[in-house]
Amino acid sequence: MAAPVDHGQALAKVEREGACRNCGSASDLWPVYTVGAEKQNEPWHELSALLWVHPDAVVPLCAECRQLRSRGRLSLLDLLTEEEQNNAVRAAGGILPAVKALVMKGGN
Repeated sequence: MAAPVDHGQALAKVEREGACRNCGSASDLWPVYTVGAEKQNEPWHELSALLWVHPDAVVPLCAECRQLRSRGRLSLLDLLTEEEQNNAVRAAGGILPAVKALVMKGGN
């Protein structure tokens, strides 16, 4: 069974920003991971089974832009703050893996 994940701060960030980072839409916003959930969910502390989603691990995208992202047709690289970029590099294990994950080229 997968460990429980606390998305509270990530969801609060999306609500606080209130708009899609790509198109500016304020409807149907989602917290979208920058480089993948499996690399960014962190334990609350070393003895905890509960995982935590750092707010810098997600960006708010509307449903339409989220679909573009999942199809490899939307790069997040230019949409991130410096803190989010730093978090992506740390989570991905280096700058090249982070850039590959953020750009996610592909699709038609």
